Amino acid sequence: MIALDTNVLVRFLVAEPGAEEQAQAVRAALQAAVSAKERLFIPLVTLVETIWVLRRAYRQPKPVVIALVERLCDHGSMLLEEGDLVDAALAAWRDGVGDFSDHVIGQEALRGGCHVVLSFDRQMRGSPLFCDPADYPPGGLG
Repeated sequence: MIALDTNVLVRFLVAEPGAEEQAQAVRAALQAAVSAKERLFIPLVTLVETIWVLRRAYRQPKPVVIALVERLCDHGSMLLEEGDLVDAALAAWRDGVGDFSDHVIGQEALRGGCHVVLSFDRQMRGSPLFCDPADYPPGGLG
């Protein structure tokens, strides 16, 4: 099994003018790995960074990025770290607010037995799992 770094995964997913040589090298390397029956491991951090790059640098709409990640999840040669967590975070992100990384944090918190995530992230204020530290504990300290 071989792992993919963010820059390699982005080159695999995005055809960028001026980066054709890198994209070709990535495609050739991944094809050789798959032909040799190697699995392609995508660490959770790589996936989170890749989604951030696709949304911020390439301005890809959320539905496009979600569909892309779902295709990666379904690809027989790729193994995503924490696949169940990724599925849950994708589902929460699809219908929710904030960034994918926020939902990964939320899912990791739930797995760790947490009932709340303290955060100053204003986008996540609508989520029942996230709470502004100024609003904790609910109902005040009295």
